[in-house]
Amino acid sequence: MKHKKQHWVPRSYLAAWCDPATPEGQTPYVWRFAKDGKSSKRKAPKNIFHETDLYTISLDDGRRELAVEQGLAELESEFVRIRNDVLATAKSLEGRDHMLLCAYVAAMQARSLPHLNHWKKQFQGALARMDEMRKSMRARPPEERAARRAYPPASSTTSASYEDFKTSVEGPVAQWVVFAIETQLPWLIQMRLRVLTTDDDVGFITSDRPCVWFDPEAYRLPWHLRSPGLAVSTIEITLPISPTQMLLLTHGTEGGGHVPVPRWQVDELNRRTRFHADEYFVVNRNETKRVWFKSGRPLRNAWRQHRRSKTLGRSAGA
Repeated sequence: MKHKKQHWVPRSYLAAWCDPATPEGQTPYVWRFAKDGKSSKRKAPKNIFHETDLYTISLDDGRRELAVEQGLAELESEFVRIRNDVLATAKSLEGRDHMLLCAYVAAMQARSLPHLNHWKKQFQGALARMDEMRKSMRARPPEERAARRAYPPASSTTSASYEDFKTSVEGPVAQWVVFAIETQLPWLIQMRLRVLTTDDDVGFITSDRPCVWFDPEAYRLPWHLRSPGLAVSTIEITLPISPTQMLLLTHGTEGGGHVPVPRWQVDELNRRTRFHADEYFVVNRNETKRVWFKSGRPLRNAWRQHRRSKTLGRSAGA
């Protein structure tokens, strides 16, 4: 059956991390490391980070609705074109391509299995609490239930909302992916997009959860308050797009375009990528760096630190 193996990290995306030393005649492969870095395996991109019918909607008549999977595939093709023809050649990112790239960033965050499992767990917990409340209400004496129905008045809208929520929680995750992309896209389009570049031999790594939302200013907060939203002014959204380039989206008015970054910043961003991985991270060679596993305080606002160091360097040389 076609399109049963559906990737949450696309094969076309991972292709950029294929080992350049792959022997001639062998299927190109990436190096997939366990999150702790203690084991690594050569893996063809088509054989990792996929689930059976992850985005398929099963219809009542037994047919498989593949609209979401096909829509994601079209977006993947556009991304590969933009990565190869625009970003890799340092061309200016124009209107439609900018929108498509932002949509791809949203999709990479929304479609990942760890992200979907997180929200499924949250929604299932909320549904369980709602079911418990309904069960508790049914167990109360009839006169108390009658009084509660009288004030506030019973509403068919409330009942419909519960049924809609239940259907959504128990239904396919494809609808969540579409909703998340539609919600994020207007925000991402308004953010400042930069393409960070490096000529480091290892370069940027990626993972099974490659799109990272991170607020470097929230490290001092309790851990349960550190998850940033798109409205947070200091949020940094990163997505490695190849070993030589990483997308960075931030709020603010500082310039965009292609920005070469020093090796220490590449290492810091790789530490962030590895830390936010679910189970695995990916490198284009069988090599890691100790700094990626370093614990402790993250670098606070790596982008501003980079800008400040460049300014100080120019001042010193003036």
